[in-house]
Order: sequence, then structure tokens, then C-alpha cells
Amino acid sequence: GHGRLGSLRYGGMGRRLGLAWAGHENSDRLLGQRAAEVATRTQANLLSTSYYAAGAFRGYKGAGRRVLFQIHPSPVYLRRLYERFLKRGGLFEGLRNESEMTASEDEVERWEDEARLADRIIVSSQFTRRSVDGVRPTGASTFVVPYGVDGDLFQPGLNLNRSEERRVGKEG
Repeated sequence: GHGRLGSLRYGGMGRRLGLAWAGHENSDRLLGQRAAEVATRTQANLLSTSYYAAGAFRGYKGAGRRVLFQIHPSPVYLRRLYERFLKRGGLFEGLRNESEMTASEDEVERWEDEARLADRIIVSSQFTRRSVDGVRPTGASTFVVPYGVDGDLFQPGLNLNRSEERRVGKEG
């Protein structure tokens, strides 16, 4: 689940934001709080990814939009889907160990709040869009922005000199 990524999230970016590692249980909350503080202070829109967006959106006092990037299908949707599969038994018993199934009710409520509090939602697939449809606010717009690159639009064979290639990350 997302908790194992907490230590990666708190690498360089966490240090730059002045955050200390507080364990998986608190990392999402702390990152969300800090994002809300920065966006409020700078009067910027707040873009937050799922898993820490609820705290960020609740703490945001700016006049801009709250934009959720739903990284994976809604955990609430997945939990309901897994529950249906578990009724079948057999091969599906392993689903009981998924983070969506072992999460506390408070965590599930926080996941639902992410979509409810968002003014806009960005997802990467139609499946993920359908997964947030049941919990998003009626007025929130959902945009599907697929992962990947359109080869007709993005052609990295620009005539850059060596220092420019390093600057844009084309070369190590």
C-alpha cells in the first residue's frame, strides 16, 4: 500500500519542507498539512494526490481550487469490489490482506473525503474515473489524463547542445 512509500516521499522533499519522519501513520497527514499551509500562504490552487489530500483540503484556507490527483482507483471503490469478490470465497481470500480491506474506518472515511472535498479531480484512466464517481461531489469535474506520451506531439530529438541536454534531463 501507500504507507510503504512514505519513507520515499519524505526523502529529499520532506527535508526541504522541514518535515521529520513520523512513521507511516502520520506521514500522509503531515504532508497534507504542510501542502495546505504553503498553498494558503501563497494563495495558490492546491493540487494534492490521493492518500494525503483530505488533510490538505481540510487545512486549505486559500481562495483557489482544491484539485485531487487520484493516483490509483478509489480505495473505497476497491474495498467494495473486494467485498463482493470475497463473498465468492476460494481464490479471492487473499484480498482480505489488501490495505483497502485492513484500513480503519477513519482511514476509509478520509479516503472518501478526498473526492468529496475536491473541486476538480484528475485521473489517469476511465476505470479510475468510474471508481471516484460514487464519492465525488456533484459539482466536481473529473478529467482523464492518460499516462504516457503522444509521439506525434512529443519528439525529443530536438537540436540541443550537450549542456542543454543535461539541463532538461535527456542525458545523465
